[in-house]
Amino acid sequence: SGYYLYGGLLYGGGEVDIDGLVAEDNAFTALGTTSSSSDVYGGLWYQWDGNTRLTNSSFSGNVVAANDDVWSVFQLEYEGDFALENVLFVDNVVETASTTSNNYSYGLFYLYFTTVSLTNVDVANTEWQGFDRVFGLLGYRSYEGSLLVTNSNVVDNTAGAATTYAGLLYSDYSNDDGYGEFSFDYSNDYGNWTTWDYGYNWYDGGYDGDFTAFDGVLADDPLYTDAANGDYTLGTGSPAIDAGSPDLLDADGTTSDIGAFGGPSANL
Repeated sequence: SGYYLYGGLLYGGGEVDIDGLVAEDNAFTALGTTSSSSDVYGGLWYQWDGNTRLTNSSFSGNVVAANDDVWSVFQLEYEGDFALENVLFVDNVVETASTTSNNYSYGLFYLYFTTVSLTNVDVANTEWQGFDRVFGLLGYRSYEGSLLVTNSNVVDNTAGAATTYAGLLYSDYSNDDGYGEFSFDYSNDYGNWTTWDYGYNWYDGGYDGDFTAFDGVLADDPLYTDAANGDYTLGTGSPAIDAGSPDLLDADGTTSDIGAFGGPSANL
């Protein structure tokens, strides 16, 4: 019930290497009792000046809530690399309890002088609720921030009635500016919010981000086996099977699948 929340699971700097983390059905909230200005900065994770590697891990059924703004779910600042490999981020809720206007969320990641890479990740069925504005689903790329997405599904995420400033990413800088980079190779963007204030699927420093610059982009239902009951494996006939990067093979030697259960190191 404090005024601010910094990092519900982790707050700090330094080196982090975790395999097999399961974060399920937690509530990380800043719902101050005497002020409506209770904000969340990195509801699950707030890290600076360090490198993180999370593998074969899942975040599901968690709630991140504030009385006002939720800046991000993962807030990453001041140099370092944040690598997620074979990770599920599904069925989570990000919400504000504010009844006033002008509350906002920057989305999943807030990037400042940080490189985030998502390799074989599923971001699915996550809801942003009650916000006046949501800047981008995967997040906000500030100065010298990079978001590199490979072999990942981004599927059926919603923003309620919020004004959405961009689809997948809101960026202060173009890839051509030299202040960071966004990529979305061999990845799937399906069923997410389809209207946004600037009319762009990713807003690139004032310009419409061009998906034709990326390789192997899909916009298809991945046909999860039973997402309603938490089974995010790929079902029979899924277009995400063998649709990943040819540089990453599954354990059976075939072209990698898109999603958390594909790639050479999958062990969920």
